[in-house]
Amino acid sequence: MTPSNWVNGLVMCLSVVGLVRTQEKCSISAPEFSRLDTTITAGEQVDSGTTFRVFCDTGFQLGSSSVAEVPCVTGQMPSSCRKVEVITYNTEYALGSEIVMTCKITALDTVSGVRWIKDGADFREQGEFAAGQSSPFQSIVTFTAAAEDAGTYNCEATLGTAAPFTTETALIDVSLTILAAEMTPAEETVYLQIGETLPLACTFKNLATYMLTITWLRDPSEVVSMYNTDVDDTVVSRPNLQASSDPAVSNTYSCKGVYNNIANNKEVITSAARNVVVRGFTIQPTSLSLGVGDDAAFTCETVGESEPTAVWLLDSVPQASSLFSSVYTPSTRATKSVLSLVSVTKQRSAVVCRMTYPGEGGEINSQPATLSVYSIGFVTSPQDRAFDKGESYEMTCSLRTEPGIVPTVSWYKDGGALPGGRYSGDVNDEGTLYTNLLYFVSAATGDRGEYYCKAEFYIDSQTKTMDSDPVNVYVRSAPFFPNTQYQVSDDVADSRIFYCFYLGDADPGIGVESVSWWVNSVDVTTGLDNFALENSQFNKAGNWRSQMTMSNLSPSLAGAVECRYHCGFGAPVIGEGLLYVHRAVAMPTETLTASHTYTITCSTQTNEPATVTWKKDGNKILINDANFQIQPRTIDNYVQTNTLIVNNWSSSNDVTAISCGHTYETSGSKQASSTNLIYKGFTGAPRQNTYYSPSSKVLYCSFGFTYTLPAPTQAQWFKDGQDVAGNSRFEENITKQTGNWEISLRIVGDGQGGTIADSGSYTCKFTFSADETYEKSANIFFYTLTAG
Repeated sequence: MTPSNWVNGLVMCLSVVGLVRTQEKCSISAPEFSRLDTTITAGEQVDSGTTFRVFCDTGFQLGSSSVAEVPCVTGQMPSSCRKVEVITYNTEYALGSEIVMTCKITALDTVSGVRWIKDGADFREQGEFAAGQSSPFQSIVTFTAAAEDAGTYNCEATLGTAAPFTTETALIDVSLTILAAEMTPAEETVYLQIGETLPLACTFKNLATYMLTITWLRDPSEVVSMYNTDVDDTVVSRPNLQASSDPAVSNTYSCKGVYNNIANNKEVITSAARNVVVRGFTIQPTSLSLGVGDDAAFTCETVGESEPTAVWLLDSVPQASSLFSSVYTPSTRATKSVLSLVSVTKQRSAVVCRMTYPGEGGEINSQPATLSVYSIGFVTSPQDRAFDKGESYEMTCSLRTEPGIVPTVSWYKDGGALPGGRYSGDVNDEGTLYTNLLYFVSAATGDRGEYYCKAEFYIDSQTKTMDSDPVNVYVRSAPFFPNTQYQVSDDVADSRIFYCFYLGDADPGIGVESVSWWVNSVDVTTGLDNFALENSQFNKAGNWRSQMTMSNLSPSLAGAVECRYHCGFGAPVIGEGLLYVHRAVAMPTETLTASHTYTITCSTQTNEPATVTWKKDGNKILINDANFQIQPRTIDNYVQTNTLIVNNWSSSNDVTAISCGHTYETSGSKQASSTNLIYKGFTGAPRQNTYYSPSSKVLYCSFGFTYTLPAPTQAQWFKDGQDVAGNSRFEENITKQTGNWEISLRIVGDGQGGTIADSGSYTCKFTFSADETYEKSANIFFYTLTAG
């Protein structure tokens, strides 16, 4: 046993028996969350109670410092360093948002309680602390951000340990900023007059370093994008709200800011709302200058948040409600009021319209209007007039004034002054009478319009004007026919439709009431044969059309035709035309024989004179033509007859076209008729009552015709009506030439020539068709001479 072991054993023995008293030892070690001073070696044995220095880890404390002298206690660890934290994800919160803060204590000691402190005093919210927790210990507080919640927060943890560390308090500060949008003006409801400008402002503080977008809201979701935004030290949006009659302007306004917080999360800040109420006059009463006895009407209109109470004041005196009427329109929030004064007297009054709305500043007054009443007025005003185009006329207006008031009286048309005219004054006991005459030499379409007289006079240091009642002047154009001439060239009784157009004014004052038709000054509208009238038809603005059907046309029904439009007032307007009816009578084909004079007639039914032109094969027949004689025309009961005499027609002529053309002298129209002249006739035949002595005699008969026509189909001789063909007492012979046939008959008789028995009626006959034959007869006599 070594000396040291021996000594130790002795000491232990003495200790057991109580004979030797020794100092307890402990091993040095660093407490949790700390480190030893560099001069101390961990595990070193020192007397119990010996102190040594330790350093707390970053963020940890032992008491109120991060460096402490701690005793070495055998069998017991000293109180460790501990850390107290207030944890929140952000230090800026929007008003009304939820805030969550956590007090976190990291220590080996036992935490017996946690206290929340704001700005040095207990906070209104104290989170619950659950006993029996193990490190880290936590206390959580949750609340809604209010404006008063901005400030510095900390939490105090009470630690319970063995002696000598009985209780300790750990504090740590956290500052919160509560964000809100401040709205200007401060009043919740603002009342504006139309035309006023309300400067709004929405201010966001402590956000200059963050990205912020601002939106203005109306009612409350509509984005009002027309407002401008500017930026100051803090973020401020300053739009100007212009009060107008638009119902949408009266509304609720607020602003909304959206920004990214320190944790890069979206935050929304919404301001308090402001109610804007717009009131004001959209129609102001207008000043009037009237004559005694005239009626006056004043009108005002306002817009506001609801229906107001209306009252009219004359010289500050409220008028009876029976004199005015008011109408409120909810959709536009407009109230219109009309004051009606009947038969005003001679006075001058200030007229004010007052509207009273509920709430602050509800009474609003219009601008004052002046009612000036004078003993001046038009005693003669023009009346509505309708004139036919080209008609001359005049209109008169007269103004009576008070003595000493000299007016000028002018005429106006469609709002513009007319040059010319004249006025004259006639002073009498009642005042002065001024008359202005407006002359129209010849009414034209451009004269249509609204006319009135304007009087201008100087009174009460002011120039006043007064207008007469307006008069409408209508200038009517005469109706017209699209065509007035009709021709009838056949023998059928025609029907014709007549149209008559009227281009007039569409104004109901001279609208067409009826239409009548007249022929040769006889009303044919109803009750007469040959005429049928359809209802007048409205074509387009101001234009009318009437239709009449005339049946069985003849010259006797022709002549002057009128359509008469009967209007709202004045004489009817008349459209005039002439109706011509022409019917040429057909000319039959003429068959002429040679060496004779023939008469050809050409006639027409007409109600106007006509000249005639005769033509032969397209060439005009001259008066001095030896073959023709043109006779004067004759007229009898609408029938005009023209006569042409043809002289000495011969068979050498071809088919000849003869035409007569009528030129109607008034209408200028033309109409033609024609006929063909052909030649068919005997060119030779036995003489009548011829006497022959008994002998063999030959009778000759020849027939000529226009050579371009078909030849005869048969030539025959007859004696006393009997065909001589096959009779031995006769011999026939036919010679055919172009344009001429000759048939001869030899009378053989008893072989020695004709005898008394052969006397009789001899006929030669040429046949062209069953319906066309030509015959020539002669009496032939034979005689015998006897002695004695």
